[in-house]
Amino acid sequence: MSPLPWHHKRSLKEEVDSVLEDSGLAVNTVDLEDLRPGDVILTARRWTNLGTLLIRVGNFFKRGYRDRIWSHSAVYVGDGKIVEALPGGVVETDLREGYFHRDRDLRVLRHRRMGAEKGEQVAAYAREAVGHKYDGRQELYFVLNDLFAPSLRFALENRFFDRIFAFRDAYFCSELVANAFFRAGVYPFEREPRKIMPIDCLNPLQFDEVGARIHSRGEARSVRILRNGLTFALYVIAALFVYVLNALVALVLLVSAHLILVAVVAVAGIAGLLDAMVNWRERRREME
Repeated sequence: MSPLPWHHKRSLKEEVDSVLEDSGLAVNTVDLEDLRPGDVILTARRWTNLGTLLIRVGNFFKRGYRDRIWSHSAVYVGDGKIVEALPGGVVETDLREGYFHRDRDLRVLRHRRMGAEKGEQVAAYAREAVGHKYDGRQELYFVLNDLFAPSLRFALENRFFDRIFAFRDAYFCSELVANAFFRAGVYPFEREPRKIMPIDCLNPLQFDEVGARIHSRGEARSVRILRNGLTFALYVIAALFVYVLNALVALVLLVSAHLILVAVVAVAGIAGLLDAMVNWRERRREME
């Protein structure tokens, strides 16, 4: 069946009923002919590995439970091809062969203020990165960023961490996307490329959604409710753990600051006492 036009407004039930029963598709509004170079491909897996889990946890703290699944991004470069950063390096792959499967959901996003010429530049800069290494350290950075409360994240904003997490000619998936936009002069993000997560592309102020391809799990309603409930409970537990951890860190910092202040006052007092004793001896000698 041909994809549904994006501008054709239909209910979710009509979308589901309109696709083939064995396709497993709940929403399918992606037409490769409508895609343009420079479009961002945002994807989600049905299964989770460690790297995906770390990104999803980061998404949960940043954007909430609903949008947590979008854990990978790529740049569409035309002719059905995308450029993406994978653990094996930056590669150019076929979108249909790589992501039109039952275990993958995807959304196509387009920068709202980017014309066709700039889109071609974004695609060209993304292609220049093909063959470069993958930088998985960004996942660690996102985890640390999640573990610290906003008031404590200054610890990550220094030259030491910049040297640790800044690595030339190596890219995380969303870093590759952000870097291509940056070099093309149409940067839609607030932070530097290495600090951009895939979920940052899901911003309606900067990107329009061109299409989506969402699969249905085909499971009973009771099973879906149970699975979502358990998953949500795990994320809530993770949130509570982070809040308790931040409270402990804040308490340690408060106690440490208090002890340092006491030590400074004590040292100043001792120094003042020694100075007074020296002055007293000098005056006594003068009197003699």
